Amino acid sequence: MKVKVKLLLYSIILNLTAYSQSYDSLSINNINAGFQISGDLFTTPNHQPHFEVPNGSGKHTFFSAGLWIGGLDAANQLHSAFSRPGQISDEFYPGPLSYMGDCDSVNYNRIWKLNRSSVDSFANGLSLNIPAWATEYPAHGNTQQGISYYLFPFYDSDSDGNYEPQDYDYPLIRGDEALLYIFNDDCNSWHQTGSESMGIEVRVMAYAFDCPEDSALNNTVFVHYDIINKSGITYYDTRIGLWSDLDIGFANDDFIASDVIRGAYYCYNGSDIDGSNSVPEHYGDYPPAQAVVFLDGPYQDNDNLDNNVGIGVNESLNGLGYGDGIVDNERLGMSSFVYHNNSPGVQGDPQTAEDYYNYMRSIWRDNTPMVYGGNGHINNCTSCESTSYMFPGDSDSLYWGTGGVPVNPWTEIDASNTPGDRRGLGSIGPFTLGPGDREPLDIAFVFGRSYSAGAEASVMTMKARIDAIREMFINDSIPAPCGGNFVPAPLAVKESIISSKVKIYPNPTSSELNVELPINEGEDWNFSLVDMTGKILESYTHQGHKNKIDVSGLVSGFYLLRISSPTETISKPFVKK
Repeated sequence: MKVKVKLLLYSIILNLTAYSQSYDSLSINNINAGFQISGDLFTTPNHQPHFEVPNGSGKHTFFSAGLWIGGLDAANQLHSAFSRPGQISDEFYPGPLSYMGDCDSVNYNRIWKLNRSSVDSFANGLSLNIPAWATEYPAHGNTQQGISYYLFPFYDSDSDGNYEPQDYDYPLIRGDEALLYIFNDDCNSWHQTGSESMGIEVRVMAYAFDCPEDSALNNTVFVHYDIINKSGITYYDTRIGLWSDLDIGFANDDFIASDVIRGAYYCYNGSDIDGSNSVPEHYGDYPPAQAVVFLDGPYQDNDNLDNNVGIGVNESLNGLGYGDGIVDNERLGMSSFVYHNNSPGVQGDPQTAEDYYNYMRSIWRDNTPMVYGGNGHINNCTSCESTSYMFPGDSDSLYWGTGGVPVNPWTEIDASNTPGDRRGLGSIGPFTLGPGDREPLDIAFVFGRSYSAGAEASVMTMKARIDAIREMFINDSIPAPCGGNFVPAPLAVKESIISSKVKIYPNPTSSELNVELPINEGEDWNFSLVDMTGKILESYTHQGHKNKIDVSGLVSGFYLLRISSPTETISKPFVKK
């Protein structure tokens, strides 16, 4: 009864406080960046640029950006969703998905904004009353609607599994200022690009640090995505991309490039002076450079190996967990980069879902593969090797993009291109996305500007900041004078590798629960079925890698499956229909 009352109270609170705050911004450091609940990045609802840097200057380095995702079902049918602000109708919609095939776009048609200093003050008991933001924090979903019980992380002071700010629980946020929101691709089954929806839920935490003493942190905005497959479909050859319409001030004098080893693509000015005095948004002298950096991505498919960094199949130069002695913890990095023209034609704006998906696979609109040199098309190339990265310069020292075939450096300048309006897409894949799978994606948007030389010097400044950001992120440590972590203690709660690899399905279920463990059959694991009062209803011993648990006798409701391994105990929530 206690839990039911709390859930009802929480639902009432959400209904009273939910409002159409579907657009907000991060502005705690040198960047002022806008976010929309639809998944659109760095553009206002009326399609004006909103990635202002320096903060307050009126100058921007993005016009817009957005998430792309696609995969094939067992019948080779494409399912996908894309965000290309101002170009296509939104294929993402506010709110979480339920396991019953519905979504809540009313209570979640908003962005929650939190500040580290306020959270710390509340956590340390300095707030006399529970602030509204602590009460409204979207830690839990309404399980009676089939929505996941756990949505966003929190510190659980009494370890009862429930977010209760009156019991000194508080949100776990990244950075010094954070925006939280949820969107999905299935509230409306119609997609302008013509494909089937995927049934994915995307939970977003965008954040930034207030650390003017560190030029890298002060000029970076981060976005953390959790991408969850709420459908009953397994997607193969899944790809995730981050598309950008990059404009360094004046839009029509830019170049674009990729940096393979840094897992980044970036835009820079085509000359040492951006625009002219007649263009109000121009940067003028010392134009900056702007990067999109893939800090980590989804887990590579299990193969029972600790893959080494290299140029082999399904290996990565710029991912995480490669060659570290741990089996199957590898996280994919940026697997490809393509730019396309703001025009029709075989290298122009994608039109169909197949065009979008193929761009994530380095395939042009005429189904020819991207090739090395020139403009990347088979009709205009130099060595013409198939490649995964356009304009990598000399950053692909192991020739990973060309499958190990040595090639000369390749930039837009080498290709004698004319500067213009640039659009780019960095992608990660392939990987398999099964029912219930939850895959992470972390992106950093890093700005660099040198006031001592021209455009190339700004690129060097930007790359130095990328190196600093990647080191901080990989080590989860921020150096002095700022100090701390990306999620400072005691907020440094990370999902373990084991937890992320354990799968339970179907969820919800009416009769049987399948449990897959990422272990050999001989290890000692135990299961406990727990209700929401914390009572252990039944205990089981594992049957091997794949296990079946009969839950047909349970009454409908929310439960936890507590799984104890030789090294840790984890809990997986599920719904009994």
